This record gives sequence, structure tokens and C-alpha cells, in this order.
Amino acid sequence: MIAGAIEILRPEVELASGDLARLDEMVREMSPDLVIYSCSGGRSPPGAPSWIGLPLDPLLPAEVCVLGERSERPNPTLDLILRTIDEVRSRTEGENVQHD
Repeated sequence: MIAGAIEILRPEVELASGDLARLDEMVREMSPDLVIYSCSGGRSPPGAPSWIGLPLDPLLPAEVCVLGERSERPNPTLDLILRTIDEVRSRTEGENVQHD
């Protein structure tokens, strides 16, 4: 559901979804800028520079890390995810620009 909404609202974003059990493997294979995952059962954050850990209980805060800056955000919503995607894209695009 979240992946489908991101595909519609941010079609320029390369997106892959998969099983939580394969998360670490997928992160190693793809080297994504941002990982969004379910942080149930004490799951540790993935090895990506930025991530959003969404709790199964929407009353619990989401864990968010943008390029090493960690925070908790109450009431995680699709808007939080989209704003985080935009922030990561904005901050990483500057790193990918080559200067002559």
C-alpha cells in the first residue's frame, strides 16, 4: 500500500519492495539512499544512510534517520514518508552533482 502510494505520488523515485526477512540482503545489493521498513519486534535499522522505521502500532512514533540525523516522529503518516523522501533526495542530489 505504501509502495503503491509512493509510485503514484513520486513516480521519479526508483522503488523496490520486498520481504522484511530479506531487508539486509536487499540493502547490500541495491545500496539505496533511503529504506522504509516495518520496525516491529526490535528490528535494528538497515545499513542505509537514511531510513524510516514504521511501527505496526500507528500510535507509536516512527524512527527516522536522514543521513545520520536520527529522530522520532509521532503519528507516522504518508506525508511524513513523502517529506522524508523529498529531504533525502534534496540532500543527496547535491552530493551527486559533479563540479568542473
